[in-house]
Amino acid sequence: MRRKIHWIVLPLFLFVLWFPQQAALADMGPKPQMDFEIVDKAGLGVTIQQAELLECDNEACLNSSTLEDFGPQGLYCQEMECSAWAYGFKDFHRLVVTFSDGVVRESNVFGKQYFNARYRVTIQPDSLLVEEVRGGLNPLLLAVVGVVIAVLFIPAILVLIILLIVRQEQGKGSFQQSKAFYIFGWLVALPFLALSALFGWTLLLTELIELLLIWVYIHWRKRPRLEALTVVLLANLLTQPPLLVAMQASSAQFLWLVVVIGEILIWLFEALIFYLVLRKSYTLKEAIAINLVLNLASVLVGLWLRV
Repeated sequence: MRRKIHWIVLPLFLFVLWFPQQAALADMGPKPQMDFEIVDKAGLGVTIQQAELLECDNEACLNSSTLEDFGPQGLYCQEMECSAWAYGFKDFHRLVVTFSDGVVRESNVFGKQYFNARYRVTIQPDSLLVEEVRGGLNPLLLAVVGVVIAVLFIPAILVLIILLIVRQEQGKGSFQQSKAFYIFGWLVALPFLALSALFGWTLLLTELIELLLIWVYIHWRKRPRLEALTVVLLANLLTQPPLLVAMQASSAQFLWLVVVIGEILIWLFEALIFYLVLRKSYTLKEAIAINLVLNLASVLVGLWLRV
């Protein structure tokens, strides 16, 4: 068994070296929200009937693709307001709106400077003028937070999981025997969650759903609680950021494929972590089944709430 553990620990350490670089690069760009205020200075008295946001690779916007609806990603409009959220926006954009007067108006090509960017959209006779007026969070601050998460919190959680696996192998995996490790896990996880909330509520929502479900299960089966809750918490913090990075880096046409493959890998990886840390209390089949339910629940609730 000791030899098998070594073959699992080695890839985890390699992951420490790889992920911080990828996460830091992916978090450099401004994302993930746009808010549009439609201004009718000409007094046309029109309202929005339909709208789409075109994503472009260059300022000429010769080859564009529509921002697709995918879970929380998409463009959502009311009478004179629109909001867009994306796992990863391209560098340039064009807004196309069909108004109640039957006229389809296209905007100028515009960029995005702020994380939560706000735009003034002025209706003209046959076009739209889009201007970024202000934003929420400073991109530099978000870049710093992303780097801190990538190079500090992720490696700390990974090392902690490895130590818990090793202590389980040594017969010291219970909460009482490894109390300091479990407490340290929560001390790392809570500020991680607080910082990640700056990038949206996806990770926090996932944690809340899965922690609630695992608490119900262990209460029903009368299993040790704190160990399982901690492992689910840490495993999610370790696996969700790479998926979000992959989704941000993928093109729209491959987004579904990235999500499906990513969720399957996350399910299996989290099941493996769950089993290795808690194998005195859970079988491998049970760990696989539990994590399948947890991941399906968080995905379905996230799609339903569109957050």
